Amino acid sequence: MEMKDLVKIFRAFPLFICQGIWKIKTFNGYFKNYHMTKSQILNVCMNSGGMLASKDSNFKGVFDTLKIQGLSAKDVLSILDIYPEFALQNRQQMLLKKILYI
Repeated sequence: MEMKDLVKIFRAFPLFICQGIWKIKTFNGYFKNYHMTKSQILNVCMNSGGMLASKDSNFKGVFDTLKIQGLSAKDVLSILDIYPEFALQNRQQMLLKKILYI
């Protein structure tokens, strides 16, 4: 990522500056693990409504929970492209609870 991309994320989510370096590195590891493109990373970070402020396990949990339901990481990325706020749906395992409820 270039400095201008980090500035875009900061303008959309000012609390980005308050996050610890270990947390940003962990999220960066997940982004690489799921083969997210630069535009996908920017979209999720800027439009999710504060994903970087949540626990990093919440982001990983979205992929893990939907994998159990039969969706691949590529499918989850397609969902996040359209609905970046979906990255916050797994707080306190809410995604699994919603699936079990339905």
